Amino acid sequence: MLYSQTQIKYTAYPTSGYVFLQWEDGNKTDTIRYININQIPDFLSSIPTTNIANPTSIVLNQYPYMPGGVVFQEIVDGTGHLVSSLETTIAAPVLKAVFIPAKEVKLTKIGDDLVGELKNCDDESFSTTFKFVEKGDIVVGSNTHTVSYEFYIGETEVTQELWKAVMGCGNNPSHWKGSARPVEVVSWYDVLVFCNRLSDAIGVDRVYSINGSTNPDDWGTVPISNNTTWNEVVCNWNAKGFRLPTEVEWMYAANGGKNQANTTYSGSNDINSVAWYGNNSSNTTHDVKGKSSNILEIYDMTGNVYEWCWDVFDAFPTSNTVDYRGPSTITSKRIKKGGAWSVGSDVSTIESREGRDVYTRGNFNGFRVVLIR
Repeated sequence: MLYSQTQIKYTAYPTSGYVFLQWEDGNKTDTIRYININQIPDFLSSIPTTNIANPTSIVLNQYPYMPGGVVFQEIVDGTGHLVSSLETTIAAPVLKAVFIPAKEVKLTKIGDDLVGELKNCDDESFSTTFKFVEKGDIVVGSNTHTVSYEFYIGETEVTQELWKAVMGCGNNPSHWKGSARPVEVVSWYDVLVFCNRLSDAIGVDRVYSINGSTNPDDWGTVPISNNTTWNEVVCNWNAKGFRLPTEVEWMYAANGGKNQANTTYSGSNDINSVAWYGNNSSNTTHDVKGKSSNILEIYDMTGNVYEWCWDVFDAFPTSNTVDYRGPSTITSKRIKKGGAWSVGSDVSTIESREGRDVYTRGNFNGFRVVLIR
């Protein structure tokens, strides 16, 4: 026999948190089932069919208001057929739901921007700002590169204060110490760990996974030489969490987003007004926001420290692209952008690029993060 839709129905009205679903038959035996979600508001219709066996979670905390609730109405198998198991001689099965409160999200929208609130190593509250970037195009050479979505990018490079707040107060790899200076001596591998831990600290989704896990505790020690497993890290481009910018995202933000300032450096044609570089840095990093910003009020995209990007290092495309994320072939080199305290103006332009081994830690390597809207 088949369950009718009216016999198998569970209605929930949570406003936040994760819903874990488990099926039990009349003998309390867990069985693999799938669930279809019907009769839900239109703006929730993109929630996917969910495998209960793992258990898998449906994240509801992205939807702060759910008028009418969510009705789980049909029990189906993996082929989409209704499950057959109801017998009059056994107790009715139970569809259980356990509601786990969502993590506290420490992001506040101020104007168009997002502000994250954390505690530093002196147990003092501090904020970190992520500037809003509208979707649009950037022209590189004779080609147009489109960013088809809105995102947020760090107002500054990740500072040592933020790094320690996320990674631990005893963890500051930087050569030049200072809470408002950019963190440096970080490899591309180090940054993967930081991004997922920052997502945890702020209360948003983890983006990166290695060997199927998004938990950096499962990844093992950060490699200090080329590592094939870490090189094949997977980026969930739909996750609303922190990650490295792509090269196109980086250039687009550095150039002023949809405003297309078209300056040589981020914010100006005069590098001295916007950057700490080889001719004015006194061979050291400096506190962030010590020079003028670009039109989006983003600082130090030129100079101070090089900024890691997501993309594998290879030739930049010579045709139009949409949401370009770099070559698909994995190598041990990834892109760095923006120049640093140690280099000249000729390699500090918005379009300048360098490839560096992913395990490299140097006092010229830093980064900033992005978050999709």
